[in-house]
Amino acid sequence: MFEKYKTIIPDFEKFIECIKTFDTVSIRVNTLKTNPKEIEKALNEFCLEKVKWFKNAYVVKQNKELIPKTLEHILGYIYVQRLESMLPPLVLKPKKHELILDLCAAPGSKTTQMAEMMKNTGRIIANDIKEKRLRALFSNLERMGVINTSVTKYDGRKFPDIVKFDKILVDAPCTAEGTSLKERKFYESKKLHYKQVKLLERALILCKEHGIVVYSTCTFSPIENEFVVAKVLKRFENVKLEKIKIKGIKYEQGITQWKNIEFPEEVKKCCRFYPHISGTGGFFVAKFRKY
Repeated sequence: MFEKYKTIIPDFEKFIECIKTFDTVSIRVNTLKTNPKEIEKALNEFCLEKVKWFKNAYVVKQNKELIPKTLEHILGYIYVQRLESMLPPLVLKPKKHELILDLCAAPGSKTTQMAEMMKNTGRIIANDIKEKRLRALFSNLERMGVINTSVTKYDGRKFPDIVKFDKILVDAPCTAEGTSLKERKFYESKKLHYKQVKLLERALILCKEHGIVVYSTCTFSPIENEFVVAKVLKRFENVKLEKIKIKGIKYEQGITQWKNIEFPEEVKKCCRFYPHISGTGGFFVAKFRKY
């Protein structure tokens, strides 16, 4: 299913070998309730391994399947979260007292991470359109002790332009190739592409001048990644990509060509994460600044 990406994924054979066996389970410590040292002690039997690029994250080396059943998880001291899912908030860098929009928020892993980074100050608007996912979002906000977040139910493409936000996260719906081995059809990427463009465009409209918008997906498809970014850059003259810096993790830059489609050089500022290079599931992140 990944042969179509052979020309854009480095060391392709190693990638195939890695993605078929990739089963990393990771947790994020909720510093609103506890601290990493306390969790290391409490979950000693799970042989936690520190993640180099995020001080509050650990890889679970033993008894992985039991982590969600621990008291620490039930009480919201930890969040069982994929490593790649922790990346967008680290790129967005929400600060105390800022106004943040999480446009596609449910089930809440990134929302709760941002609330933690903001020390439960400021205001996060966590939006999602799906009822079932919203129930999970409410549950996770309560479990993690988040009090700076309000939940809305809008189609993100039509989110009301009432206030402007300091920073916005668009963790867009995608084909999820980076986390699933299920075969995806081209038309699925194409259909999602149009939705992703509209979501990102709406975020840029809702963002303040000099504000930041982060766009992310868990797929390898250039149609859902660089092509979305390129389209939006063409339509918004007051928006520029910014280079992403995350110490301690390896990644590849965005690609400028796939098949017969060419993308502007600027998309090299985007980041592609691969299991055999980054030690995470497949992921894509782009960071925009509005002027």
